[in-house]
Amino acid sequence: MDSNKLHELGYTYQHGFGVEKDEKEAFENYMKAVELGNAVAINYVGFCYRHGIGVEKDEKKAFEYFMKVAELGNTQAIYNVGIYYHNGIGVEKDEKKAFDYYMKAAEFGNAQAIYNVGFCYGRGIGVEKDEKKAFEYFMKAADMSHAGGIFAVGRRAFDGIPFDINLQFKIINGTRPECTRAPEFYVRLSSSCMDNDPNKRPTSAIIVNEVARWLDEMNQDDNDIKNRILEADKIKPEPSNQNIRIIIILVN
Repeated sequence: MDSNKLHELGYTYQHGFGVEKDEKEAFENYMKAVELGNAVAINYVGFCYRHGIGVEKDEKKAFEYFMKVAELGNTQAIYNVGIYYHNGIGVEKDEKKAFDYYMKAAEFGNAQAIYNVGFCYGRGIGVEKDEKKAFEYFMKAADMSHAGGIFAVGRRAFDGIPFDINLQFKIINGTRPECTRAPEFYVRLSSSCMDNDPNKRPTSAIIVNEVARWLDEMNQDDNDIKNRILEADKIKPEPSNQNIRIIIILVN
């Protein structure tokens, strides 16, 4: 069996797609694929060691496998190596190397790495502090629809509330951010898009039609919707630094 088939088989066993879930069998197939030189499987083996999937958890080995595939040019692995150096996971902490690996991954277009480069510039982590460059990288991440980048260049949802596991559970249970400064019609639409019941959320066609209606009305010289948007646009609160933090995501 070739390396790609072995990798696919490992993935099938890991997630139980069409077979009984068996993480040990998944890991063994990933390792067989690695022995045949499959770069993607190397990253999966690192992920398995990172999370103890089918094998005893071993952060040091996870780092070693991420480094192997990073040297082969795997963008996600390059980013993961940066995370390991940044936090001293399985390797001695080295913020300079962390920044260098984030930058390498960012150059490949990895949105999360781009955000982390901005974070490092903003805090002077592994590089001289430069808030202008931080903002530039946050903007790049935001342009790629990265949530952290979007939040970093404006006031965050749940601003002033610790971004921790408690907030995660609150969101799962229906808590949503307040929109106190936006026009009422915008708040109404955005709130419906975040309805806790997915079946009650508007379709993309409804959203497009509603926004198109706003744009049409804004073309008029004196219009209530136009006036309320322009008034709200004058309010530009300073973003809080409280919740700017590194986002650690290891992706297999």
